[in-house]
Amino acid sequence: MMRRDHKDPIRGPEYVKREYPKRAAFCVPILVDGSNAFDVSKKATPEMEAAGKEPGRNLAGKLLNEPGMPPRCCIVVRVSGEDGAVQHARGRLLVALRSRAARAEGEAGREAKWRLGEVLRGRGCYEEASPILRELQEFYETTHAPESRWALASANNLALCLEQMGKYTEAEELYRRATQAMERALGPDHPDTLKCINNLANVLLQMGQYTDAEKLYRRVMQAMERVLGPDRPYTLKSINNLANVLLQMGKYTEAEELQRRALEGNQRTLGPDHPDTLASVNNLACVLEKMAKYDEAEVLSRQSVEVCERALGPEHPATLLFLETLADILSGMEKSRDAEVLYRRVCDAYERTLGPQHPNTLRSLKSLAGLLEGEGRHSDALELCRRMDCA
Repeated sequence: MMRRDHKDPIRGPEYVKREYPKRAAFCVPILVDGSNAFDVSKKATPEMEAAGKEPGRNLAGKLLNEPGMPPRCCIVVRVSGEDGAVQHARGRLLVALRSRAARAEGEAGREAKWRLGEVLRGRGCYEEASPILRELQEFYETTHAPESRWALASANNLALCLEQMGKYTEAEELYRRATQAMERALGPDHPDTLKCINNLANVLLQMGQYTDAEKLYRRVMQAMERVLGPDRPYTLKSINNLANVLLQMGKYTEAEELQRRALEGNQRTLGPDHPDTLASVNNLACVLEKMAKYDEAEVLSRQSVEVCERALGPEHPATLLFLETLADILSGMEKSRDAEVLYRRVCDAYERTLGPQHPNTLRSLKSLAGLLEGEGRHSDALELCRRMDCA
């Protein structure tokens, strides 16, 4: 990992010098029976084989050895419980992190809370993550200079969580402050600065400020291509993001061209099942749906839903977003019954996991109401509209 991070254009040598000495201080060598240790970059565990997962990828589907990066091995140790069943490390991670965050004090406690907050946010547990991330952001804001890496990173982490909770105004303010500080400290074309600008553009897109978002996305894409190269993951994400705002602005031809470019790049560099590749598949399906190219859109959408549901679970935010896209496509194809089933599933899941007032919940309710209204089911559509008004 150290060799890889040293070569990584985002992290680089300074990151390695800063982070790896303290990591090494906590390395504990263990002796394990060879039958229970698997280098999953080369050989799948029995559980991976049973789930149909090939070696060479992590739980999120990301390649362990990306092209152009130093190779690495990833050793998985199978640990069985009293009943002989193998324990799932991912299922125990939150238990361990909560326990560590509750016990540790000082800097060790803040590092534990940082990790816990990031994992909770990554799993969609925003209500639990946000107070933890806010506590850290307020601490580093008051104890460190505005341009310090801790102040900037904590502000960015909190803003990401607020954005995912639909609290766009507060997220925008944090992103603007962080962007200004990064431009002063790192320069306008530093990868970290560009990532923060991209996050700001994401919020503006959600707020419907498409023109401002498009300007920022173009700036990020052009700089990423110049600084990192055309096929780097962050460059491909910036291409994808620009295409998304163009879709909202009705510029379908350019949006399709960019989405196909991003998808081809992700498939080539990350593989077909990587989360970024699946997002590109879904986004291209969205563009094709708007262009009434329903057959190709449906095939792509079902592909992304199937892989995402298997890898992340039926109620992960990405899975629900992909299901919503599929419902939109089926609605456009006049497969109303199938579309209604998916819309209701998505609405219920959003309301349960994000709450009735979240923009995703309201958006999916609006789509379902539109479908029912188009079928002449006025009373059912009106009831959904009342739910949205009450929310």
